[in-house]
Amino acid sequence: LRYFRQDGWRLVMVFLLMVASVGLNVLKPWPLAIIVDSVLGDKPGPAWLMQPPSGQQASSLAQQDYKLMALGLLAAGIFVLHLGQGSLAAVQNFLSIKIGLRGLTRVRNEIFARLQALSLKFHQGTTPGDLIYRASWDTYAFQTLFQQGLITFATAFLSLVLMVSVMAQLNGRLTLLALALVPVLIGVIKSFGRKMSERAA
Repeated sequence: LRYFRQDGWRLVMVFLLMVASVGLNVLKPWPLAIIVDSVLGDKPGPAWLMQPPSGQQASSLAQQDYKLMALGLLAAGIFVLHLGQGSLAAVQNFLSIKIGLRGLTRVRNEIFARLQALSLKFHQGTTPGDLIYRASWDTYAFQTLFQQGLITFATAFLSLVLMVSVMAQLNGRLTLLALALVPVLIGVIKSFGRKMSERAA
């Protein structure tokens, strides 16, 4: 992690963008749920969205027209949520790639300086192609571990925590049932994954 320490403020920005992106991602199903349950169905929806103002109950703004207006607002909300989450995720991805490349540059510079400090005897007894490959491609693991390891793990973990929290508030029993099936799902994936790897080899 010391290779990425110089980009501390960028890491903070990536974390904040990650939180905002995951938050919007969790909110994505909410407008669609209101459309299915309240606009198309009979379940009572949010009063500020589904019910006309008190003075307009008997006016030209009928209940059906108000439902259509609510449908338009919810459709716009779906578009805004997807656009906002996609934009935040793109900026976060751009920043994380930039941080990863900057850290990779520091690693490669350090290795190049180390290679220059080694004796001529070492270089004469070593294949140049092997050194070039190790200095250019083996070091790439630093960026991969940072971006696809650390960042991906943090995003997935935060998404899981938020989703479980929302699910628990909506239906605690269904949440426990879903979580109880996770070990079974992992076991099935590992079992089938092992067999697929054996057949592909």
